[in-house]
Amino acid sequence: MMPRGRKPSPLHGRGEIRGDAVYPISVLMKRLGIARNTLSSLRRRGLPVHSIGRRCAIVYGWELLAFLRSESDQGSNGAMDQDANNGDTATTVPTTVPGGPEE
Repeated sequence: MMPRGRKPSPLHGRGEIRGDAVYPISVLMKRLGIARNTLSSLRRRGLPVHSIGRRCAIVYGWELLAFLRSESDQGSNGAMDQDANNGDTATTVPTTVPGGPEE
């Protein structure tokens, strides 16, 4: 008889974020493992969220990946770089995103 123990959890137990997919907010929160207050913070920092009607909000996978990439480029604590001349915050947005729409 084998001893009972916990099964190892899968490496990506919450799922993946794909650039060619569209995620409702509820699914996005589960995939990222975040709560509503964290989502609100991300939206204030520039996460693009698109409304469909009054009750449904979605995020495009490629926009989320670009946003997370730009946030990670700004530093691990989320602080933005200060412009040396006037103290304004400077943000960088990638011009092309793999899997994004063609313009």
